[in-house]
Amino acid sequence: MKRNAWYWVSTGLGVGLAPFAPGTLGSALGVLLAYPVQKLTGHGFWWTYGIISVSCIVVGVISSTWLCRYLSVEDPPAAVIDEITAQFMVTSLVPQTWRALLASFLLFRLFDIAKVFPCNLAERLPEGWGVMTDDLIAGVYAVAAYYLLVKLGLPLQ
Repeated sequence: MKRNAWYWVSTGLGVGLAPFAPGTLGSALGVLLAYPVQKLTGHGFWWTYGIISVSCIVVGVISSTWLCRYLSVEDPPAAVIDEITAQFMVTSLVPQTWRALLASFLLFRLFDIAKVFPCNLAERLPEGWGVMTDDLIAGVYAVAAYYLLVKLGLPLQ
């Protein structure tokens, strides 16, 4: 199993094997990956962001489907490609300040753990689709909540 590339992709190069809070560690990796991508791409960021995001989603569905089948589990805790991808997308859509990064991280974790509707339904999708989709929806909620809080005057930028 450990020689299979899908194993390493789905576990975030082993981050998902951590004995404590693998999803939170996967989210932290998503933040760490998003920051340099946004800084390096500059004004052409949007098309680059789109290509990277879609690629991560496709690879995430494939790799987490492989892990689900291999382990015979619907949503294995070791599969953190969903947190990495969703947090990457969230982090990429907020300003690159420490307040914004921290807020986006905390908001994503909140919505990912809470499984607010329709996240709770999305995770029932089969295999990798369920693994990935609930986190992507939680990411949408996190970005929306971030900008709502900024609009309400919280100093998150």
